[in-house]
Amino acid sequence: MDCDCMPSHKDEIACMALAMAYVPWQDFKKLFCEEEAWRKGTIFEQMDLDFKVGRCS
Repeated sequence: MDCDCMPSHKDEIACMALAMAYVPWQDFKKLFCEEEAWRKGTIFEQMDLDFKVGRCS
């Protein structure tokens, strides 16, 4: 797709970024052993949080 991103361009949306992500740096503290990490789905103990199902109040 040719896009010069000038204001006179007919399809300005095509020139915009699809998304921007913010990913904070993960400290490598308190790691699970490999077997436990596979069971939990994460190697980071601090990321092993309870999943709570419900509605926001």
